[in-house]
Amino acid sequence: MIRLLDGEPVEYDGVLWIVKGYQHPVGYLVAYPRYSLVYNDKLPQHLAHKYAMDVLSYWDCIKQYLPLVPIGEAKTYRGYVDRRAYAMKRVIGDFIRTDRVAITGSSLIGWGRDIDIVVYGYDDSLIDTLYRLRSMGILRKPSIGTLYMEYYRKHRGVLSFIDYYRLKKDSILHGVFNGTPYSIRITLYEKGYHGCIDMVYRRGSFSGVLQIKDVIAKYTTPSRYLVEDREGGEYVLETYRILYSELEDHGRYYVEGVIEERRDGYYIIPDHGYMKPLN
Repeated sequence: MIRLLDGEPVEYDGVLWIVKGYQHPVGYLVAYPRYSLVYNDKLPQHLAHKYAMDVLSYWDCIKQYLPLVPIGEAKTYRGYVDRRAYAMKRVIGDFIRTDRVAITGSSLIGWGRDIDIVVYGYDDSLIDTLYRLRSMGILRKPSIGTLYMEYYRKHRGVLSFIDYYRLKKDSILHGVFNGTPYSIRITLYEKGYHGCIDMVYRRGSFSGVLQIKDVIAKYTTPSRYLVEDREGGEYVLETYRILYSELEDHGRYYVEGVIEERRDGYYIIPDHGYMKPLN
């Protein structure tokens, strides 16, 4: 059964798609095409764009155009996975329910550069488990070199390495397992939703300095923080990027992104913009 959650791999139209978000239009999945199941390789950018455009639709719930895969034609991926990723899944599964742990990313189709794991549903004991595995030396803290390679491949067009290092140097969601870099995505929920449960009424652009007042959900996707601007206005900073999870409890950041008005207030999303630590 498809969980409707971030990082979940599904097959559709000969392509491996990765689910995005936790709410989806009835009968559809918000998902992005990533890998060819014919060639067991990452889709070239132009083909990924073509597949996404073929199913692009507007969803009024979040006021965005999104690739929407018919859920009746999609199925859970059951194919080959990298044995290194499978070993890490088993290690984490020794401490929590195995059905909550899944493999995602390039580990699904071959020998990738790193291991991508998704854990469905957050609880405090999970973070305790990750720190326990690190204290045992099973999960290791990333070296500067490991972080630089991750930065160079994925983030060099967005941040300076110094800013990236400040964001991720103490991360428990990034590290090294048996010599291979890993990243862990923890979804905030154990199951997603069909239908609009968090309507966006208006969207606009935002730029400014924000101070974290309180942590709502630090390690999860989405991560959420209560923040305030220089005039004392309060917002929720929300991100689906692991890059911006694990922020400092009272950190200050310059943010360029999107502001959304929802039922319970205003949300600022930096995911397609920029966020620089100032402390």
